[in-house]
Amino acid sequence: MDTRKELKTLWKTCFGDSDEFVNLFFQKIYKPENCLYIAENGAIISAVYMLPYTMTWYGNVLPVGYIYAAATHPDYRNRGVMRKLLEQAFWKMKERGDFLTVLIPAEPWLFGYYEKSGYVASFSYSTETFRYTEHVDGTSILQITTFSHYPIEQVYNYFNRKMQERNLCMQHYFDDFKMLAGYLKEDRSEIFTIGSKTEICGLAFVREENGNPVVKELLSDNDIIRKQMLLHICKTYGKEEIVLELPASGRNRKTRGMAQIVNRETAIDLWASVFKKPDYFKEKLRNTGTKELTKLFLHSRDTQPYMSLMMD
Repeated sequence: MDTRKELKTLWKTCFGDSDEFVNLFFQKIYKPENCLYIAENGAIISAVYMLPYTMTWYGNVLPVGYIYAAATHPDYRNRGVMRKLLEQAFWKMKERGDFLTVLIPAEPWLFGYYEKSGYVASFSYSTETFRYTEHVDGTSILQITTFSHYPIEQVYNYFNRKMQERNLCMQHYFDDFKMLAGYLKEDRSEIFTIGSKTEICGLAFVREENGNPVVKELLSDNDIIRKQMLLHICKTYGKEEIVLELPASGRNRKTRGMAQIVNRETAIDLWASVFKKPDYFKEKLRNTGTKELTKLFLHSRDTQPYMSLMMD
């Protein structure tokens, strides 16, 4: 059996993505050790990818397994095939040392499905509407251009540095970023940069949705640069207002992803160490269910767990 070919066939059957995107994924991201599948009569009928990511957590960078492109052929659904793969994936991620496993349900009803496998809604985001105005405080000699103006390594280094400034935030590695850049180019999207001839000081990822630009991520060194980029995006797309997605705040929160603790004991030890809890508290946590432990591990008064640009 040609495994790669069969995986691509299943992907196209279930998701309908373009050949360009699927080929890009298998060129840049796919590794056999990060994929589990079930085959029947020489054909793959179900598959799941456990992509290795990291997440910032109170000064630590933790390994995370991202469940991606979980798919079962329509002829084999409602037979427990995917639930079996998710269970296998959980133990696989535990063996490789992941703290958490995360995923983004493709449809709202799937939140309930994944909850039965131990996941809890954890990641959220907010939206903000920016309205065009001619006025910008301060002056600037910076130029705004597409990201190809700079070497991709330099763009990634800026992106990575700014993302790591956020607590409880999913991080992207370089190959993933290159895949993301290719994906956005194909998906009616654009990446804008602002900076001098040699230095980047702002970065925006914009995707067209229903004919309107949506800023999926915006990183900048200060508020003036942020506003300059948003004004430029309004002008570029001929819009008087645009919508931004950003880390969750206030009551305007929308759920995006789910999570589940994988290595309970390691997570308990780290949590107790960071928050300086005594040993008897650790024992109490050992008797706590995984869902409640996941909620505790990802809880913060000031910050909601955040993920963006996850190829979802």
